[in-house]
Amino acid sequence: MPADAFWMLVLVQAVVFGAALFQAVTGLGLALIAGPFLLLVLSDGGAVQISIILNLVTACILAPMLLPHCDRKLLVSLGTGGLVGIPPGILLFGSVDVSFLKAAIGAVLLALGILTIAGSGSHAATPGGTGRGSFAAGAIAGFMSSFMAMPGPPLAAYFGLSRSASPEVLRATVLVLFVLFYGASLGCHVLVQGIQPDVLKESLLLMPATLAGMAVGLVSGVKLNAQVTRIVLAAILMLSAIGLFAAV
Repeated sequence: MPADAFWMLVLVQAVVFGAALFQAVTGLGLALIAGPFLLLVLSDGGAVQISIILNLVTACILAPMLLPHCDRKLLVSLGTGGLVGIPPGILLFGSVDVSFLKAAIGAVLLALGILTIAGSGSHAATPGGTGRGSFAAGAIAGFMSSFMAMPGPPLAAYFGLSRSASPEVLRATVLVLFVLFYGASLGCHVLVQGIQPDVLKESLLLMPATLAGMAVGLVSGVKLNAQVTRIVLAAILMLSAIGLFAAV
């Protein structure tokens, strides 16, 4: 293996490890950190499929731990919307080139970074809430799940900074939704786009780093306060957006 390829592999593994650790500690990070980085490195739509696979694995690990705290009524409303939004997302994914994909994800990261810095967001529905708002948020999240492996931003915008539900309830609900959205998105990719052998190979190569990051984050018991998490996440989002725009 050439030296450049070796060190790039080490860098990718380190980024995925750190993103998975951040995911285990804060409940977010793998899709927002590793996904854009993989797209920069691979410069191919397969990066989205790899991100979906890795995120599905982490969600399946974390969700059962928090399942008893899930808001089931809100889960049904958001989940139904998500299943409606996933098919259009996969159709758009198959019709755009990688430059458009980089620009679209960069725009989402930039907007999310600005919102994170500002500390603003939409008001969340109360626990157990249903209706058009939650269905629409779920539909957008499902669309972004299959299109760019990022269902989190619409859900974060929906829940906002409201404390009408405990952070534990919100995190549990989101993680269960991730299992649903990423699982359905992966199924659509397999059926509509197909999964190339290289995607499966790269996913398997990155799986140990993903699982190791998750394990370290869970075992360490480290908890970051909201202010530190917001600063770190905002910096990562802005840098990722700049990198994606520069690579378009």
